[in-house]
Amino acid sequence: MKLKNESYLAIIVFAFFLWFAINMSPQILGLIYSLMALSYGWVLISKELPEFPISRTPMNISKILFIGMALVVGWIFVLSATSGFFGQTMSVIGPNSVINLLASQTAPPLITSNVWIAMFVFGILVPIAETFFFFGVMLPFVEDILKQRGVNMTSKTGWIVASIIIAAIMGIFHYVASMYTDFALMADFVFAFLSGMVVLYFRQLKEATAFHALANIMILLSKFGLI
Repeated sequence: MKLKNESYLAIIVFAFFLWFAINMSPQILGLIYSLMALSYGWVLISKELPEFPISRTPMNISKILFIGMALVVGWIFVLSATSGFFGQTMSVIGPNSVINLLASQTAPPLITSNVWIAMFVFGILVPIAETFFFFGVMLPFVEDILKQRGVNMTSKTGWIVASIIIAAIMGIFHYVASMYTDFALMADFVFAFLSGMVVLYFRQLKEATAFHALANIMILLSKFGLI
């Protein structure tokens, strides 16, 4: 079977994570992320047209980054407005406080004291691998199950149900991996829900990948004291 162009990206990400899994700690997360990327590569190879390809339309980097940043701003706004319901001392906290709080409660995988390696891994590779797996592999699987149970996946209700399920799965993974605690775990659920809705709306992964990458980069910048 002929290899599709998009599958090269999954294979490259797999190779990078395999290297990090061998050379960095914790090794198990590197192996898990390698398998995440590889699983989507298999989807791209085995299917004529994946349910959620990386891109259905021509790549427009500036547009993708604009949508990604708009989603980050919306996500932070939602977290600021609802922070009082999740154990924060103030009913509403500002955007900078949200980012700083997320940074303090986030333990990025494969992070090192080298800011550039951390940015490359947590800011680029992790968003690609997680978006590939949770939204390129798991979301179509969830869609199929819901369709079999009579849920109309062309409706907003179907999108919401599927996004909640994926957000729960993603949240459980991050909780088990001890990446997030407390407020950050709730923020992760909101983030995954918004990502699911975005993927279902655009029927492709590039906008959600940009959203994930920019969110992770902002958290890292705060963690390293750069913002």
